[in-house]
Amino acid sequence: MDAGKSNLLKYLRKDVQFFIPIFQRKYSWEDKQCLKLWDDIIAVGSEKDVLNHFLGSIVYLRNEDMVADVEHCMIIDGQQRLTTVTLLISAMIQFLDNNQNNTDSQINRSKLLKCIFNEDEDSNDKYELILTQEDNECLKKIIDSIVHNDEIHFDKNIISNIKNNYYLFYNKITKDNINSLYDGLKKLIIIKIALEYQKDNPQLIFESLNSTGLDLSQADLIRNYILMNLDKKQQNYLYNTYWHEMESEFQNYSKKKLFDRFIRDYLTLKLNKIPNLSSVYEEFKIYSDLYGDTEELVKDVYKYSKYFIKLVFEKEEKPKINNAFKDLNELGYDVSRPFIIAVYDDYENEIIDQETFVKVLKLIESYMFRRTVCDLKTNVLNKLFMSLHKDIDLKNYYESLEYLLATKTHSQRFPRNNEFKEFFIIKDMYSNKNVRNYILRKLENGNSKEEINISAYTIEHIMPQNNNLSDEWKYELGENYEEIHEKYLHTIGNLTLTAYNSNLSDKSFYEKQTIENGFNDSPLRLNSYLKTVNKWDETTIMERANILFDKALTIWTFPQVNINRIEKWSSSKKYTLEDHEFVRENQPMSSIFKILDEKILELNENNKRVILKKVIGYKNKKRFVDLIVKKKLITVSIYIPLSEINDPREMCRDMTGIGSWANGITEFKIENRDDIDYAINLIKQSYYYVSK
Repeated sequence: MDAGKSNLLKYLRKDVQFFIPIFQRKYSWEDKQCLKLWDDIIAVGSEKDVLNHFLGSIVYLRNEDMVADVEHCMIIDGQQRLTTVTLLISAMIQFLDNNQNNTDSQINRSKLLKCIFNEDEDSNDKYELILTQEDNECLKKIIDSIVHNDEIHFDKNIISNIKNNYYLFYNKITKDNINSLYDGLKKLIIIKIALEYQKDNPQLIFESLNSTGLDLSQADLIRNYILMNLDKKQQNYLYNTYWHEMESEFQNYSKKKLFDRFIRDYLTLKLNKIPNLSSVYEEFKIYSDLYGDTEELVKDVYKYSKYFIKLVFEKEEKPKINNAFKDLNELGYDVSRPFIIAVYDDYENEIIDQETFVKVLKLIESYMFRRTVCDLKTNVLNKLFMSLHKDIDLKNYYESLEYLLATKTHSQRFPRNNEFKEFFIIKDMYSNKNVRNYILRKLENGNSKEEINISAYTIEHIMPQNNNLSDEWKYELGENYEEIHEKYLHTIGNLTLTAYNSNLSDKSFYEKQTIENGFNDSPLRLNSYLKTVNKWDETTIMERANILFDKALTIWTFPQVNINRIEKWSSSKKYTLEDHEFVRENQPMSSIFKILDEKILELNENNKRVILKKVIGYKNKKRFVDLIVKKKLITVSIYIPLSEINDPREMCRDMTGIGSWANGITEFKIENRDDIDYAINLIKQSYYYVSK
């Protein structure tokens, strides 16, 4: 590394060409930053006592080719300042050329030109600064017009800060301020920091410089990290082949930091942990070190980005898959994305077919929607969707997923039909705009192949929203009309769709039925029941809610798990203790597990382990205990009813009707060695109970 102070104009006149690497962001300074620099330069140029003005640092990586006539330097930091000064110099030269007879300036034009263009060099080496892609085309047009004394011909549709800021400066220059501007430019001082190829680490320098204020996204930092240490040819290849397309896809949409969110979902899937959005870059560096091959890593990120884009922006070509994406997106179930892109990869690799993929998506939709209706929190599912794909049996893909979800318990549970019904018929379905439109659309169309487009319809409250109910409605609802109105107004039984909302308004139920284009004329399935009743009250609201619930069961289904088939395939794979992470050496519970394991096997010489994917069971003729070894505790599941066990410490709890990986009906936990002897006593009771 070589660092030192230098006068900017003198340094630019050397045989050096700076280039912005292809992976860096486009030039982004706007009026605010340019005018601040203008004011600083004018101020310092007007003060004779001020000898210099510090512009900032320029950090660059020297090219390893020391034989070339022009030294090529890759800018690491300072692109915005260097580009802006180049635009200002270009505008000054153009002003001088256009006003030769109207200024008394003593400015040395040739010295200024040498700062942006070296006519002694060949081809592309003539330009002092090379930007990226569209930016470079604009800058070259400006400089070429000066050199050849031509007009600038920008594309009419081009939107460029290069063009905008050039004209900003040109329009501010006058014969009265150009000399002060030139004097100020001559006083600009930079700290140049030159890094040596394969000796210094430009990425570390870049990180330290950009940790104090430059608003780079996590994806920006990752892109720079991947490409910065490669040679220019590799940079161009990887950026143009993969990364630029990814960036372009994400930039076409306005969702903030969506690229960062994709990278987080990608890492969640790959690392089996969920990074904070602000630490995605640091986690990616760790993952990339494990991956090894840079190109293969970029290709893998690129592949999953395609899945993510198709999922989030509903761009899948197969209509059935895309419609399933639309349903999930309408409800905003972002939490499931790591799992879905993993399943997408299985589909693309023909591990599953289209039918299975759609069934998986619909199962996730049912799981998530039932939980929404039952007011179960979504954020508890982050860890579930992080690891769910790894637990699927690829040979029994859909059945194993059904089993995995159906056996979730507590906060991760898949609501059964009775719980789903309890909430479905009395929940406020109107206040959440996404839910109300989604649920009425799904109930209208169900699983029909002839779907009705409901975009032209609006939501109608059959019993009107107006708290000032008419006498007809008070009579219709009965003496408890206020209570009924408050309780059922926004429930599913009282909601429907109509294209004539304003016509129906607060009219009586009879009028809403019989008016032209009223319920009796409606083509919608949702309104079929409304044609069959002659009054609208608590009884008919609940009756319709129950009818709609019966339909809901056919749309948002609960897994039909065949336990016998599940046991058949789940036991087909032979697991060993090595498949259980937390029984391995150096894990916190490994020593406690070993003692338990020995003592359980010693209860009878014919006792054997039954090692499954999640459970280590023990049996003689029958299973009597299961262990689930976790990082900081061991869950012990025993095959004896709680009412039959002698448990003075009251460590046990009844597991009847509660799902678990283990099959016992009573459960307790072990957290330290002091619990072992007591645990063995409880296990013995289970052993003798099943041996009767």
